[in-house]
Amino acid sequence: VKENQRLRIKHSDDPTKFLESEVSLAEEIRRLTELAVNPAELYPAFVAAHGGRVVVGLLQHANVDICAEALAVLSDLTEPEVMADCEDKVAGDFVESLVTDAKLPSIYIETLWRIYREQG
Repeated sequence: VKENQRLRIKHSDDPTKFLESEVSLAEEIRRLTELAVNPAELYPAFVAAHGGRVVVGLLQHANVDICAEALAVLSDLTEPEVMADCEDKVAGDFVESLVTDAKLPSIYIETLWRIYREQG
Protein backbone atom coordinates (compact mmCIF):
# COMPACT_ATOMS: atom_id res chain seq x y z
CA VAL A 1 0.00 0.00 0.00
CA LYS A 2 2.73 2.45 0.97
CA GLU A 3 4.75 1.77 -2.16
CA ASN A 4 1.69 2.32 -4.33
CA GLN A 5 0.95 5.61 -2.55
CA ARG A 6 4.55 6.72 -2.96
CA LEU A 7 4.53 5.99 -6.69
CA ARG A 8 1.13 7.65 -7.17
CA ILE A 9 2.41 10.83 -5.57
CA LYS A 10 5.75 10.77 -7.38
CA HIS A 11 4.24 10.06 -10.82
CA SER A 12 0.79 11.61 -10.50
CA ASP A 13 1.03 12.94 -14.05
CA ASP A 14 1.98 9.55 -15.58
CA PRO A 15 -0.20 6.60 -14.47
CA THR A 16 1.91 4.14 -16.45
CA LYS A 17 4.66 4.65 -13.86
CA PHE A 18 2.48 3.29 -11.04
CA LEU A 19 0.35 0.82 -13.00
CA GLU A 20 2.47 -2.16 -12.00
CA SER A 21 2.13 -1.27 -8.32
CA GLU A 22 -1.66 -1.02 -8.74
CA VAL A 23 -1.78 -4.51 -10.25
CA SER A 24 0.40 -5.87 -7.45
CA LEU A 25 -1.77 -4.19 -4.84
CA ALA A 26 -4.94 -5.68 -6.35
CA GLU A 27 -3.35 -9.14 -6.30
CA GLU A 28 -2.32 -8.75 -2.66
CA ILE A 29 -5.82 -7.62 -1.72
CA ARG A 30 -7.30 -10.71 -3.44
CA ARG A 31 -4.93 -12.92 -1.46
CA LEU A 32 -6.58 -11.74 1.75
CA THR A 33 -9.62 -13.85 0.88
CA GLU A 34 -7.43 -16.83 1.83
CA LEU A 35 -8.02 -15.81 5.44
CA ALA A 36 -11.61 -17.01 5.07
CA VAL A 37 -10.38 -20.56 4.36
CA ASN A 38 -9.22 -21.03 7.96
CA PRO A 39 -10.57 -18.15 10.03
CA ALA A 40 -10.19 -19.89 13.39
CA GLU A 41 -6.44 -20.04 12.85
CA LEU A 42 -5.78 -16.92 10.75
CA TYR A 43 -8.19 -14.24 12.00
CA PRO A 44 -6.55 -13.70 15.42
CA ALA A 45 -3.28 -12.52 13.83
CA PHE A 46 -5.16 -10.50 11.20
CA VAL A 47 -7.23 -8.76 13.88
CA ALA A 48 -4.18 -8.17 16.09
CA ALA A 49 -2.37 -6.58 13.14
CA HIS A 50 -5.35 -4.27 12.48
CA GLY A 51 -5.85 -5.89 9.08
CA GLY A 52 -9.46 -4.81 8.90
CA ARG A 53 -8.44 -1.18 9.24
CA VAL A 54 -6.00 -1.58 6.35
CA VAL A 55 -8.65 -3.14 4.09
CA VAL A 56 -11.19 -0.45 5.00
CA GLY A 57 -8.53 2.17 4.27
CA LEU A 58 -8.25 0.75 0.76
CA LEU A 59 -11.89 1.69 0.20
CA GLN A 60 -10.63 5.26 -0.08
CA HIS A 61 -8.01 4.46 -2.73
CA ALA A 62 -8.00 6.71 -5.79
CA ASN A 63 -8.46 3.72 -8.12
CA VAL A 64 -12.05 2.43 -7.89
CA ASP A 65 -10.88 -1.01 -9.04
CA ILE A 66 -8.79 -1.24 -5.87
CA CYS A 67 -11.84 -0.10 -3.89
CA ALA A 68 -13.96 -2.81 -5.50
CA GLU A 69 -11.34 -5.45 -4.63
CA ALA A 70 -11.36 -4.28 -1.02
CA LEU A 71 -15.18 -4.43 -0.92
CA ALA A 72 -15.08 -8.00 -2.23
CA VAL A 73 -12.53 -9.01 0.40
CA LEU A 74 -14.57 -7.45 3.20
CA SER A 75 -17.61 -9.33 1.93
CA ASP A 76 -15.71 -12.63 1.97
CA LEU A 77 -14.17 -12.02 5.38
CA THR A 78 -17.51 -11.15 7.01
CA GLU A 79 -19.64 -13.95 5.56
CA PRO A 80 -21.75 -15.47 8.35
CA GLU A 81 -20.34 -18.97 7.75
CA VAL A 82 -16.79 -17.66 7.97
CA MET A 83 -17.45 -15.64 11.10
CA ALA A 84 -19.14 -18.66 12.71
CA ASP A 85 -15.84 -20.56 12.39
CA CYS A 86 -14.05 -17.97 14.54
CA GLU A 87 -13.94 -17.77 18.29
CA ASP A 88 -16.68 -15.42 19.47
CA LYS A 89 -14.15 -12.97 20.90
CA VAL A 90 -12.10 -12.86 17.70
CA ALA A 91 -15.20 -12.41 15.53
CA GLY A 92 -16.47 -9.71 17.89
CA ASP A 93 -13.12 -7.94 17.96
CA PHE A 94 -12.97 -8.05 14.16
CA VAL A 95 -16.44 -6.59 13.68
CA GLU A 96 -15.84 -3.99 16.39
CA SER A 97 -12.59 -2.93 14.74
CA LEU A 98 -14.35 -2.55 11.39
CA VAL A 99 -17.19 -0.50 12.79
CA THR A 100 -15.50 1.51 15.53
CA ASP A 101 -11.84 1.87 14.59
CA ALA A 102 -12.06 1.80 10.82
CA LYS A 103 -15.44 3.57 10.49
CA LEU A 104 -16.58 0.99 7.92
CA PRO A 105 -20.27 1.97 7.67
CA SER A 106 -19.69 5.54 6.52
CA ILE A 107 -16.67 4.71 4.36
CA TYR A 108 -18.56 1.80 2.78
CA ILE A 109 -21.43 4.05 1.72
CA GLU A 110 -19.06 6.74 0.42
CA THR A 111 -17.16 4.12 -1.58
CA LEU A 112 -20.27 2.62 -3.15
CA TRP A 113 -21.43 6.10 -4.11
CA ARG A 114 -18.04 6.97 -5.62
CA ILE A 115 -17.90 3.73 -7.63
CA TYR A 116 -21.43 4.35 -8.89
CA ARG A 117 -20.57 7.91 -9.99
CA GLU A 118 -17.29 6.93 -11.66
CA GLN A 119 -18.60 3.86 -13.44
CA GLY A 120 -21.74 5.49 -14.51
